[in-house]
Amino acid sequence: MKKIFGIYILTIFLCAPIIVVAQKLPGIQEKSLRAPVNVKIDGELGEWNYKFQAYNKATDIFYSISNDDNNLYLVVQAKDPIIIKKIITSGIVFKINNSAKKNEENYNFSFPCPLPLTARTRLLMDINKKIDITDDSILRKRRVDSLIIAMNTIVDKKFEKIKITGINSIKDTLISIHNETGVLAAAHFDNLRFYNYELAVPLKYITSEINKDSKISYKVEIEGIVTNRPNIVFIEESSDMRAMNYTTDFSGAYNLSKR
Repeated sequence: MKKIFGIYILTIFLCAPIIVVAQKLPGIQEKSLRAPVNVKIDGELGEWNYKFQAYNKATDIFYSISNDDNNLYLVVQAKDPIIIKKIITSGIVFKINNSAKKNEENYNFSFPCPLPLTARTRLLMDINKKIDITDDSILRKRRVDSLIIAMNTIVDKKFEKIKITGINSIKDTLISIHNETGVLAAAHFDNLRFYNYELAVPLKYITSEINKDSKISYKVEIEGIVTNRPNIVFIEESSDMRAMNYTTDFSGAYNLSKR
């Protein structure tokens, strides 16, 4: 009983800072943000200091949009395992449009693209895997490190494609993450098993979507599993299943940061 109570207290202690941070952030980013110098799109958020401009409750993600002279960036962190599973299964879609052009197609950037079944199943199992709370902190750290390495090995090998629509000069809908267009995306798990995501979109592709006030309208969407794969049906729907099944999104406007 003492061990169970200790684990319970430890869980509250670890989760409390996350809840406090989420409560302090706005639901939609309010300010422009100049990107750090020498951003590297690798799914590691060290250059961003793991700080975010907003926490959106509808999608349950932390995010920041920023820019430099050449690129627009979207940085996302998901902490809830249910939301992480949803993202892995369906991807995050970043949609850019000009609100004045109501009937024109968005510029859509989706990552990751659907994984092969074996890789997706393995990754979902690792997200669920329990690490025993032991008195041996060194042993526990080794187990955690080993699990994170295994998860990121799958990510590095299987998160291979970015789906792009709406940009006429990019002919292929699916492009490799290693490409010459300058559209880059990457994801990684950190040592807390949080999912970290980075996307870079060259501003040259979206100049027509930037209005005269240097403002860009955008939407961030996480597709539901049922929406994305209509052949998947769940007989019983718990609150977790509902979170997985249905598309969630939010919209905002971002003013480009200038020097």
